[in-house]
Amino acid sequence: MAERLTIVLPLKGRAEYTRRWFDWADRSRFPFAVVVADGGDDPGLEAALGTYSHVRHRYVRYPYDADYARFYAKMTDALSRVTTPYVTVMDNDCFHIADGLAASVAFLDAQPAYTTCRGQHLDFRVIPAEGMPAPSVLHGVRIEVDSAYFDRRHSIWWSFEAERALERMTAWSRATHSIYHNVFRTDVLREAWGFMRTANLVDLFMNDVTIALFALAYGKSRVLDVPFIMRQQNSPGGVSKALVARGDLLDRMLQRPWTANLNDLVEAVARVVAGGDRVSMEPARDEIRRCLREHYAGRLTPLLARRAPSSDAAVESRPLSFDAASDAHASLRPLFGFLVGEPAAVSGRP
Repeated sequence: MAERLTIVLPLKGRAEYTRRWFDWADRSRFPFAVVVADGGDDPGLEAALGTYSHVRHRYVRYPYDADYARFYAKMTDALSRVTTPYVTVMDNDCFHIADGLAASVAFLDAQPAYTTCRGQHLDFRVIPAEGMPAPSVLHGVRIEVDSAYFDRRHSIWWSFEAERALERMTAWSRATHSIYHNVFRTDVLREAWGFMRTANLVDLFMNDVTIALFALAYGKSRVLDVPFIMRQQNSPGGVSKALVARGDLLDRMLQRPWTANLNDLVEAVARVVAGGDRVSMEPARDEIRRCLREHYAGRLTPLLARRAPSSDAAVESRPLSFDAASDAHASLRPLFGFLVGEPAAVSGRP
C-alpha cells in the first residue's frame, strides 16, 4: 500500500507545525511518500526537514504564495509530480492515520467505481497547560474532540454511492461533509486542481466544492469505519482562518468574479456528467445548479438567520477529553500520546 499513495503537503509559513508533523511522521515511521510543496518564505526549512531520516519526502521550493494564482500553480505542479495511482492532500496542522490511509487505498483498489474514500474524520483542539504561551498549542495536557464526530447520525459519516452522478451530488449538497482530505484517484484530483488554476477561483473555500463535484461526477465516494484524519482547530494562522477573519460567505459571494467562477464550474462538471450519465448538457447543468443552490442555502441560512437549522445542529456536540491515560482506538493511541504531554523539543530541531 505504501507504494500506491502519495501525500502532497502544501506549506506557507507555520514552520513549527511542519516540524511537528515531520516529528510525528518520523517517529511513527509514516510509510507513504510525501511531496512537500513549499510556497512560504522560511529559507531554513528545507535543511531542517532533511534531518528526518524516516520520512520519504521530496521538497520542492515554489515562488511565494502571494496570490491564489500562484497557489493553484503550485498545487497543479505538485500533483504532476505524483506517480502513484492515489493521492491525498494534507495540511501541516492535521494528521492522517496510516492504517486509515491504507484501508482507503485497499478499498479503491477493489472498487473501480469509486473515485475517493476516507475513514473517520475528527476535529480536535490541543488544550495547553495553564499559563503556557501560545506556541504550546503544538502539544498540551489533553486534547478535546467534538463528540458529534463519533455519532453516526452526523452527515460527516455519509457515503455517496448512487449509480447516477447527479444523485450523488444531490446527497452531498445536503451534507455537512468535506471531501478535501480524502484519498483520491490521482487523475481525478489533478483534473479538479487543473480547473481551479484555469478558472483562477476567487474564493478559496470553493476548492472543497470543486473537488467534491469532480470526484462525484466521475464516481462514488465511501466513508469507512476506521480512524482516518485528525485536524487541529486551534492552530494559529493558516490561510482559511485569515479568510474567515476578513469576511464570511456572503462577503465572498459578492465578489464580482464569484458567479462567473461558479458558472464555469457548472459547465466543466456538466460535461463530465453528460458523458457518464448519458444525459444532455442542459439537464445536467440544471441539476448541478440545483445541487449548488442546496449546498449554499444550507450555509447561508444560519448566517442570515443567526441559527443552524440543519439536522446536524440537533446532534449533541459536547467535546470528549483525552489525556495520556485515556483509552482510545489502537490506531489513535500513539498520536494522542504524541500530542499530550510532549516536551517542547519540536522547536529545538535544526
